[in-house]
Amino acid sequence: MHRLQLPHRVPRMKRTIRLYYSLPSGLWPILASVQAWRLKRRRYGLIYAKALPSIRERTRWRREQWQDFQRRQLSEMLNRAAWLIPAYRGNPAVRARPADPLDVLPTWPVIDIADFRTNPDRYRDPDHGFRGCITLYTSGSTGTPKKIVRDSRAEQLNYAYMEARWRNLAGVNLRDRWAMLGGQLVVPATRHQPPFWVAAYPMNQLYMSSYHLHPRNAEYYMRALRRWKPAYLLGYASSLLTLADFAEITGILPPLKCILSNAEPLYAHARERLERVFGCRVFDTYGATEGAFFGFECAAGRMHISPDYGVFEILREDGTPCSPGQMGRVVVTGLTNRSMPLIRYPIGDLAAWAKDEVCGCGCTFPVIEKIEGRADDVIVLPDGRKIGRLDPVFKAELPIREAQIAQRRQGDIEVRVVPEQRAANVSWNEQHSALLLKELRARLGDEVPIAIRIVEQIPRGHNNKFKAVVREQ
Repeated sequence: MHRLQLPHRVPRMKRTIRLYYSLPSGLWPILASVQAWRLKRRRYGLIYAKALPSIRERTRWRREQWQDFQRRQLSEMLNRAAWLIPAYRGNPAVRARPADPLDVLPTWPVIDIADFRTNPDRYRDPDHGFRGCITLYTSGSTGTPKKIVRDSRAEQLNYAYMEARWRNLAGVNLRDRWAMLGGQLVVPATRHQPPFWVAAYPMNQLYMSSYHLHPRNAEYYMRALRRWKPAYLLGYASSLLTLADFAEITGILPPLKCILSNAEPLYAHARERLERVFGCRVFDTYGATEGAFFGFECAAGRMHISPDYGVFEILREDGTPCSPGQMGRVVVTGLTNRSMPLIRYPIGDLAAWAKDEVCGCGCTFPVIEKIEGRADDVIVLPDGRKIGRLDPVFKAELPIREAQIAQRRQGDIEVRVVPEQRAANVSWNEQHSALLLKELRARLGDEVPIAIRIVEQIPRGHNNKFKAVVREQ
């Protein structure tokens, strides 16, 4: 979510990128810093400064306090949407007005994603105006992006929440130097010589391309990090793991306060390796371009959902709320974006509330026990069961750098394994395949065919993101 936002008008973006690439690489930090200065003004203005201490204070609120706050914000959002938003206006369900807005919310329809993708402007507030709004696009599992409009207030609030509940709870802040591994093409994808990064000085950021993470570039990346001296790293878990490979290859370890994992699932084996190699704490984050929910990992290692940012529902297939520990689909209602209020928006993830809601960190916010990623990225067994998170099959004794579990069109499963290369005396063998197959069979049964294939690399998806479980259509 911490990204150098490129302009949303595609033709102009292409012209800008072509001009940027045509210049000597020594000028790239100047242009990146100009863009970073513009983004800093947009993201960290008066609204941000005013909201930040309040967000920090609410993190310590009792349950009754944040519930009252959530109800007030939700009531305002529903009332305005029922009268002004074309997609909601006229629906009988939105006219009910009981005293508690949390009781009326389930009577509103869940947003039809196909309609939202085709007619995004029907979900905009026509009286809010267009000035100061930004347009973002989600990648989408179908390959067709969805248009998201965010007003300037929501933009600044979003970054205030990031500062208070991602950075600050991890022991860092906006003034610290940091490095990001991301999918923005800050250098040409065809480039073979460093730099594979660009410095954005107003944001104290070194943005490093995830497209050039190849062993032949290991020393370049690690020396650049040592020169930059970041307090923390932020990036995709898969890219951070590759950086851990580079650290072991070169022996260069930047002194980090923490690592923030973003935009991909952070599995237990990945967290353990990152903490072991870099010698610091890894914090997971949870959010989306839609800006309707905000999750953060606390000091006790649990994932909290911010109820003052949005209403987070986990529903069964019949639309009723799931019990704690029961997996269901996630539907969210944002409380910050007045320009395009998303009310009961299905984000496509599967999750489960924790059975034990009392957290040792002292925060009373709701706790998520499991997040299984997108509902369409699950393994479907012959008996109809859906299996998502399978990372426990990758035991510590298996020499795996990364792996992907794919269900192919015919229903069989292929496990693609990139073996770990850091230990010269350990290589993938038949015993490893047998152990992995045993773990998979224990969870998937004997009915579905499973094949293990050793590969050199696993292809990335949009923005160079890695997917651990895919169902190929």
